[in-house]
Amino acid sequence: GGDAYAVDMTKLLKSLKELNHAAGDGKGVVQQSSNGERKLVMPSALPLTLFKDGFILRDGPFRAFDGGGDPARGKSNRAFVTDLMDGYFPSEMKHTHPEGVPFKLIDKTSEAFDPGFKAFSGVAARLD
Repeated sequence: GGDAYAVDMTKLLKSLKELNHAAGDGKGVVQQSSNGERKLVMPSALPLTLFKDGFILRDGPFRAFDGGGDPARGKSNRAFVTDLMDGYFPSEMKHTHPEGVPFKLIDKTSEAFDPGFKAFSGVAARLD
């Protein structure tokens, strides 16, 4: 049917927890700088804001599950979340983050994306 793509939040949260653990969430990595100084670097989680009808990665553009009228784009947007639900690191990010990366999930699945919504512009002001 023409049903909207639905995200199984329970499954997604469980998978993200496992993926984040595998990606070293909360575990620092000791890096040595050129002058021999060692410091602990924590992996920074990528904010993933999930809406009923799509998602935003970091502060990027809204990615609609229906592709906003572009079926190919909709397919890759759905594949991103399906990979995560199935416990896999999204294939489209394998070249940018070969080691994996923790995600920080912002759950907005009770609402559809509002074009007036700004993710992480530093200030939580809303322009109505």
